[in-house]
Amino acid sequence: MSPVTRRIPTMVRLMQSPDAPAAVETATRWARMNHVRHALAGGAWFAALQALSWLRVKGGA
Repeated sequence: MSPVTRRIPTMVRLMQSPDAPAAVETATRWARMNHVRHALAGGAWFAALQALSWLRVKGGA
C-alpha cells in the first residue's frame, strides 16, 4: 500500500471527526511524522547533490 493511500483516508477521517482527544493526538502524530519525512527528504536531496558534485570533481560527468 502506498503512503498516499494511507494518508488521504486518515486526513479525511480527521477532518470529519469532532475535536476529541484521540483526533487531536492523531493529528499531532501526523504533524510530527511530516517533520521527520521532510528531514529525510532533505537529507536525501543533499546526499544526491553531494554525489553529483563528487562525480563532477572526479571527471565522471
